Amino acid sequence: MPESHDIQRGDLVAVVRGHECIVNSVGGIPFTVRQVETLAVPGVFLVCQQCRYAERAAGVRYVCDEHGNYLPLSWLMKFPPVEEPGTVEDEKTLAV
Repeated sequence: MPESHDIQRGDLVAVVRGHECIVNSVGGIPFTVRQVETLAVPGVFLVCQQCRYAERAAGVRYVCDEHGNYLPLSWLMKFPPVEEPGTVEDEKTLAV
């Protein structure tokens, strides 16, 4: 199952694929998911604000970043949660 299926509110994600304008402008920049939505209306398109590229969006699950970009989950990579301090089990001792 692709990593995009388990993205939910509060996750840290970044754009790693998708439309060229989006990848060039916000690709690789982490952001926190505020809400996951599903576009259920037929005939709706996600439209690039820079070049006007359009992609059918009916049934697509997406998030909106702080710049107002609507990003399908399939374009995102979820970062694993950061471990709590003190949870490292294998500590190495280095010889001096």
